[in-house]
Amino acid sequence: GYRTVLALTLELIHQLVLSFGPEKVFENFQNDNFQIDLPGVVLIDEIDVHLHPNWQLRIGQWFTKYFPRLQFIVTTHSPLICRASEQGSIWRLAAPGSGEESGRISKIDADRLIFGNILDAYGTEVFGTAVVRSEKSDEKLSRLGRLNMLAAYGKITHEEEKERRELQLIFTTDDPAS
Repeated sequence: GYRTVLALTLELIHQLVLSFGPEKVFENFQNDNFQIDLPGVVLIDEIDVHLHPNWQLRIGQWFTKYFPRLQFIVTTHSPLICRASEQGSIWRLAAPGSGEESGRISKIDADRLIFGNILDAYGTEVFGTAVVRSEKSDEKLSRLGRLNMLAAYGKITHEEEKERRELQLIFTTDDPAS
């Protein structure tokens, strides 16, 4: 991951030097201000590839801090990358041939991606509709629902109650209900 970020940063600086010259690119470095304050547009496809989740969370803020006048347009499959777009916008691109529409993410869904619980970010359907749970997970959750109904009606066996509690531990961050 760090090699990817290093290569990307060095290539970005190289392109700025080619466009503006080394004096202009590095003029702020003399004042212990390590920002490169030059305008431009940077396109990065799949910025999240090969990056640890911690780096995915920070890379957007890092680039906008050290290259404040560059506009970054990135593609990603990671809601962690979206957290850096507080000052920008988030767009969903439909898969070719899917029949779905591409468009800007609504304010509330964007706020959920940027500020909300990362697990809730997948619930926005920005990253697709089938990314929250596996088929097996859906089956277990459905089983938990049936067991909860049996418990509510007082018709649950000891073994079913044990299974219900185990499933509650899987599907909640709260303590299981009594």
